[in-house]
Amino acid sequence: MWNVLSDFFVSVGLSENLSVAIFVMDSLRQLAMKFLEREELANYNFQNEFLRPFVIIMQKSGSAEIRELIIRCISQMVLSRVSNV
Repeated sequence: MWNVLSDFFVSVGLSENLSVAIFVMDSLRQLAMKFLEREELANYNFQNEFLRPFVIIMQKSGSAEIRELIIRCISQMVLSRVSNV
């Protein structure tokens, strides 16, 4: 199921409509944060799967705004989980 959603997030995140791309990046951030907060998933390797859309969009997007937003999203995720590292 995540593969389908991941592809959707990537395709919309690469949209030329900046408002749509920003909205989907924020939605992806929120979803990834929810999954990373779940303790029962701590022993699994889901982190790579949830971060993959960010990586793909960062590599393919020509938008400085989207690339900056990705950096802020990842930074927020790291800072929110720093106590668990």
